[in-house]
Amino acid sequence: MGEPSADREPSAGKEPSADREPSAGKEPSADKEPSAGKEPSASKEPSAYQEPSANRIYEPLPDFTQYKDVKKKKSAFFDFMHPRVKAANDAVWEERLRVQAFRNKFAAGSLTNAMKAELFAIIEQYDLDLPTEITDNTFTELLLRVDVVPASLILAQAANESAWGTSRFAREGRNLFGIWCYKPGCGLKPKRRSVGSKHEVRVFDNVQEGIAFYIYNINIGHAYDHLRALRAASREEEEKPTGLELAAGLTRYSERGQAYVDEIRKMIRQNNLSRYLTNRANTQTD
Repeated sequence: MGEPSADREPSAGKEPSADREPSAGKEPSADKEPSAGKEPSASKEPSAYQEPSANRIYEPLPDFTQYKDVKKKKSAFFDFMHPRVKAANDAVWEERLRVQAFRNKFAAGSLTNAMKAELFAIIEQYDLDLPTEITDNTFTELLLRVDVVPASLILAQAANESAWGTSRFAREGRNLFGIWCYKPGCGLKPKRRSVGSKHEVRVFDNVQEGIAFYIYNINIGHAYDHLRALRAASREEEEKPTGLELAAGLTRYSERGQAYVDEIRKMIRQNNLSRYLTNRANTQTD
């Protein structure tokens, strides 16, 4: 399995040939502009995102450039990322369970005003309009968004977007997903940003924060409506959503569209990422 290129920084409007996964013997560069920002409507800062508390924890990224052996680099990358992915998904899963409990209370006619207030807070958090009246559809719409993202998908995208944690944006901004922001000074300026572009690449205090933001963006971004529909369909069939399946909903994550989806699926297969647990509640892998 090769490594995604990571030292380039292509313009937002260009499909760079270096976004592919080169041969394993090639040492990737580390300054690329991540592909997630190619779809501004998808990777803008979510309006309802809850910033971490004032007790911020700064955590530098491990130096993955120290590994000359590709297999050791990948192993170190996944060993570092997987516990953080599970923790981020655990938080979302607990919130999902809370919404499901409220749904049961509503069906039984025992949803209290305090519960309604908490429910409305979650609805606002996930960037949905507050309903004038709570119905069963209120919960259906909310549960489309309050759900986990398969670990295999998160790990593949993180590896792809950050070139196994060696890109400039990963090293300096703890941003492994190519998440853009638009307020001046909100992040790192791409060195070869196209003329007229004003985006920056968001900076996080730690990788955990970046993972949580990525999951949240997937859960509320209009660009990922199809991904969430696929996930919900799996839930309806009482099946566990897989990264290989949900990758189909990432055509707007990169300007490369289906080619990007195919690359992410290839990374999942070749690195056997489906073996990684998504969260504590899911005792089975993909």
